[in-house]
Amino acid sequence: MDLYEIMKSIEKALGDKRMCEYGLNFKKFGGHWVLLGTVDTFESLKRVNDIVSTMSGSVENEVHTLEEKIPKLAEWAVCISSVCDIRREAKFRSERIHQLIFGECAKTLDFKNEYVLIKDHRTSFVGWARASQFTFTDKVSIHKWKTSKSEVVVDERFSKSYFDGDVVYLPFGTKVPAIEKENFWESVIPNGHTLRIPRQDASYVSEKNFEDLKGVWSNFLGTPYLWGGASAYGYDCSGYVGRLYDYIGIKIPRDADLQRNATTEIKENELNFGDLIFFPGHVAMYVGNGEIVHSNLTQSGVARSQLLSPTNSYEKWLKEHVMKFGRVNNGR
Repeated sequence: MDLYEIMKSIEKALGDKRMCEYGLNFKKFGGHWVLLGTVDTFESLKRVNDIVSTMSGSVENEVHTLEEKIPKLAEWAVCISSVCDIRREAKFRSERIHQLIFGECAKTLDFKNEYVLIKDHRTSFVGWARASQFTFTDKVSIHKWKTSKSEVVVDERFSKSYFDGDVVYLPFGTKVPAIEKENFWESVIPNGHTLRIPRQDASYVSEKNFEDLKGVWSNFLGTPYLWGGASAYGYDCSGYVGRLYDYIGIKIPRDADLQRNATTEIKENELNFGDLIFFPGHVAMYVGNGEIVHSNLTQSGVARSQLLSPTNSYEKWLKEHVMKFGRVNNGR
């Protein structure tokens, strides 16, 4: 029995650690081996069990999940801030790895001081956030909230909305189930508080299609670059294209390398609007006429660059370092 190979099989089944929190090891007790440790969710535990069940020899499985320790009424977290930073560790000075915006949901995995460890429902990214920026509820209530009304999405870069009467500036892409009431979209959050979005600032998610990307991408030109940013307050490269695609109901992975692996490779002469172009550690979206749009540090934020007919040294560098032209599945 090769424990190293077994652990490699388990790690492969669990996938990228950005999207799965786990710590596992084998320990020998008497004459048999025991697999000890934790994984984030019951879904991850099933993957481990499937591997262990095929192992030959005397091995016991003592792996537990983080989510099983969470009280039922705190199984799910709903973001109630305009934007919430997700960090690598449970401290303010830790690296920002992602962001959630108002109404986005995550599975609760752990609590530590004023922080909560969550697994984002949209991207599966795992990280720590301030617990005060969420309301917590059970999975039945989340499902009921999400399915009881049609979902609307904020079309504007920012919407001056009202959360229990207080002004809140919701960023582009905010999605909540709501009903029309007077001149607002009204949504009652699982904690009982009411969100009101001006009627003209949002529309039904079900009405969105790929063509809608053409009307919104340029709204963010000049938006500052922000490492880990995934909102109109500041984007990184993959956070920008990920939010655009989520707006039209297409979920793509969080980071550029994951997005690259999830797209179908095409040739340069096949490029159409919305295709993604990948560079070392970077991603951009093709917008036509040889141009790309991307959030980058060189141009201090979201900006256009001429890729196919470069006009400056940065654009020449980009063209020379293209790793892949990719098309998002279901992106047409």
